[in-house]
Amino acid sequence: MLPRMSARPKPEEPPPSVFNLPDKCCGMPHWEGALGCVVVSLFCTLISGITLNSGNFTGFAIILCIDAAAGVLACVFFFGPRKFCRSTFSNGWVRASIALAYWISIVLTIALVFVDREVAPLNLIVLCLVLQKLLWALNLAASCGCIGSKRKNSEYTSSTNTKAPPAPVRTGSVSGAI
Repeated sequence: MLPRMSARPKPEEPPPSVFNLPDKCCGMPHWEGALGCVVVSLFCTLISGITLNSGNFTGFAIILCIDAAAGVLACVFFFGPRKFCRSTFSNGWVRASIALAYWISIVLTIALVFVDREVAPLNLIVLCLVLQKLLWALNLAASCGCIGSKRKNSEYTSSTNTKAPPAPVRTGSVSGAI
């Protein structure tokens, strides 16, 4: 009798590289990191409401900024740092500008909280918080492609920024009409 042959031998696995590493970010799966940041964000929202109700406006501003940073980190964990930064900075200057303005407004709000009230009154901090939430909405719209996307409007031609000529109007009789 002939010796029994087994199926094809298994190919050797390629060495690990950047592109076939496990689906992890900062040592944890993407979903766990994003979910953890969302839980932190929800907790900060609850605590910021309590601090606002007690009249502690500086604590409210700080916790709201931590809430905003946790929201950004949730996106970083979910998409991965490389993809998040690439989509932020390679989808046009409007998208990048809005994202940078949003992040700067978070840092500015925290900085204004620690400045003397004569230099930075409470009204300025509240205005910065309102600006931060407006920039958050614009950042969300830009990340969805509603603002500053690279897509051209189909009404315009690609070679020039002039409107395309209107379609020709047909005149005359229509055969077969009742």
